[in-house]
Amino acid sequence: MTRHQTGFTLLELIVALALTAMVATAAIATLNAFVEADTSATRRMEQATGASRALLVLQRDVVDARVLEVQADYVVLTRHDDTFVAYAIARGGTELHRFADTDPAVVRSQANAALSATGAAPAWSARGHLRDADYRATAVLQGAGRLRFTAFAPAGTAIGATLELQWLDGSTSRCVAVSSSLAEGQSKAAAIAAAGGSTGSTGSTGSTGSDSGVGAAVTGIGNQLNGLLNGNREK
Repeated sequence: MTRHQTGFTLLELIVALALTAMVATAAIATLNAFVEADTSATRRMEQATGASRALLVLQRDVVDARVLEVQADYVVLTRHDDTFVAYAIARGGTELHRFADTDPAVVRSQANAALSATGAAPAWSARGHLRDADYRATAVLQGAGRLRFTAFAPAGTAIGATLELQWLDGSTSRCVAVSSSLAEGQSKAAAIAAAGGSTGSTGSTGSTGSDSGVGAAVTGIGNQLNGLLNGNREK
């Protein structure tokens, strides 16, 4: 009687191991793709949240400003409650810091210190979060690739500030913050200049010429504001 042995041959074992390795490799590649996509989405979400928070704080301060000074790397303003506020971009353009005090000398000293300090390169966790150890108390925005301020001056005098952000992945954001009182004052000044420069004759004709000049001046500034704000919303 012949005894039949059961089991796998060496060739069958090799084929089974090769198939298992192929399935495992494909599964690991798929998992890595999901992890990278999740990390990228988390980082973009954190960047968007940080930018929204920083721009909201900037708009809140600038809209209440009665005095405003805008340079490429800092903004200094005086609010109606006589609080002095400074926004300073650390050297390297990766961090935006905010300082506020009732003493302008203190604010400028703190802002100058931030301007001369070199912002550390942001360290992101494996899940796409900015590490807690990298947060600084005065920072309202960190982890950017480049930051820059420009003055918003539709009639030659700054009535607001534009903050441009470029992230490490190349994406950009842009925000305009406009002072209500400065914009109103500039509109009134433009209206007065237009009324004084109109050449209509006295009486009803002259009044009509002045009114049209005032309307054109105010409408012109309003159109510039609306155009810029609409452009921001489209981005």
